[in-house]
Amino acid sequence: LMTANNLMTIGAMHTLRDQGIRVPQEMALVGFDDFDWASFFSPRLTVISQPLEQQGILAVQMLVRRIQDASGAPEIRRLTPSLKIRDSCGCNAAPA
Repeated sequence: LMTANNLMTIGAMHTLRDQGIRVPQEMALVGFDDFDWASFFSPRLTVISQPLEQQGILAVQMLVRRIQDASGAPEIRRLTPSLKIRDSCGCNAAPA
């Protein structure tokens, strides 16, 4: 099961537990968007982590360029997220 954000991941974890479905033995769970305490859940949550610091830096740089030259072409930047494998996916890899 892949969720779209932190709250959905937490909600999915609680719902699965309430239904007696064991994570990761019966259902793998992966969240999108890492958060500071994801590794404190049991099982620890596997997540796709966005490069938030890099996003912030690029956003400021793009905003400054737009302020300096409002007629400039729109910019598109693509950043690469990372997969932090923990316990909830059942992957048995080294912890992130």
